[in-house]
Amino acid sequence: MPTSLVLAGVGLHAEHAYLPLIRERVAAGRLRLTAVVDVAGRGERVRRVLGALGLTVPQVILLDEAQAVGEAAVPALDALAEAGLVDGAVVATDPRHHLHYLEWAAAHGLPALVDKPLTARALDFTDAAALSLLDDFHRVGKLFADGPADATVMVPRRCHPGLVYLRDTLHSAVRRLGVPLTHLDVYHSSGYWNMPDEFLTRDNHPYRHGYGALLHSGYHFVDLAAQLLDLNRTAAPEAQTDRIEVGARYATPADVLAQVPRSFYERAGIGDGLDAAFSADGLRAAERCGETDLQLTVTGLRAGRTLTLGGLRLLETGTSHRSWRKLPADTYKGNGKFAQDRISAHVGHLLGLHAWDESDGTGRRFVVEVTRNSALIGGEAVTRRTFEPAAARPGGPVESLSVQGKRTLFQRWLDGRTQGLGLATHETSIQLLVAAYQAMFRHRRGEAALASFVPAPGPGTEAR
Repeated sequence: MPTSLVLAGVGLHAEHAYLPLIRERVAAGRLRLTAVVDVAGRGERVRRVLGALGLTVPQVILLDEAQAVGEAAVPALDALAEAGLVDGAVVATDPRHHLHYLEWAAAHGLPALVDKPLTARALDFTDAAALSLLDDFHRVGKLFADGPADATVMVPRRCHPGLVYLRDTLHSAVRRLGVPLTHLDVYHSSGYWNMPDEFLTRDNHPYRHGYGALLHSGYHFVDLAAQLLDLNRTAAPEAQTDRIEVGARYATPADVLAQVPRSFYERAGIGDGLDAAFSADGLRAAERCGETDLQLTVTGLRAGRTLTLGGLRLLETGTSHRSWRKLPADTYKGNGKFAQDRISAHVGHLLGLHAWDESDGTGRRFVVEVTRNSALIGGEAVTRRTFEPAAARPGGPVESLSVQGKRTLFQRWLDGRTQGLGLATHETSIQLLVAAYQAMFRHRRGEAALASFVPAPGPGTEAR
């Protein structure tokens, strides 16, 4: 149960998600923020963010950007841990540096809360590059398994009240009826509009390292799909999945430049400075970037028979509220992002579930509709529940369901209540992620865009 934290990375997500929650606990005398770590070039911003929140941090560790950032922090962090000044770590850096901080936390037996994705690295469109993400997962898992602590990934949809209800409803049906999930469709549009010259320059949610949407907001929905696929472990023994096959189609920044041609930007008055992006060199560079949008087919099999027909549709090229050329300082909340989510699932002929985001201009809510073959399984033929934004405390600000999920997960991590949230519960998620990248990379090499894996045995992953 951490009471004295080190925060690695004071970027936009930490500013919006972690630091306000940390400030609440600090003000209540229940938590200390002992140290923060970032790179020297962001030192002024780090101090400004901490000052704006009224947080006094005893140690601000600023690293030379020319060094391997996570590795460079280890000596200073070792001193803090050995002096007993920190007992937990929040890792919110560039995901390519997560591994160093996770290794450090595991070496000192400290619980870690880490942003998704667990790790990232430059991907060169080979199977080995995709599998490196699974290797990292197993490496981190072994390090923590050999000690007293665990790593928890910040995937707030595991604690989103509407999605908890959705998972529980499907789990109850699969377990009680013995019938697996026979259909699953997960749709997410992040509505994140990058101007043509931004694909090669973005640091927050980059593309130039060979990865993109799957390791951006996409991982939340890969994890959601994996959790729902894992429910088939509780079906009748003869109806449990023994292999999952993944197919992929995708778009890159080069495709987006064809989808939204230069003439549109010019007509819209946001076409200045785009010569390089639309040049032959610019298009070649865009082709080497990671994915912006993808459509995955996910088929759960047993002895070659199809049990679950599923799909994930993950878009960044969706409705956005951006109408300006220049990036704002806050690209996390202030750049016109507009998310839309829909989920459908069926348990044979017996139960169906449809869930969606809904907005009428006064706020966003989440609706879950369940249909039943009530003559056979009981219950009402159609039920609907609506989950509304709410204040965390009387008189407090109204929080979105996503923020509620982050708050709940963060509080559970601080309280040591991480059942259903630990690193081991992400194995199917990582396997699905890797298979998706294998399928995409094979397509890039002119091969069949297919990959498959044997789901790891283990308990279900409901967040309780």
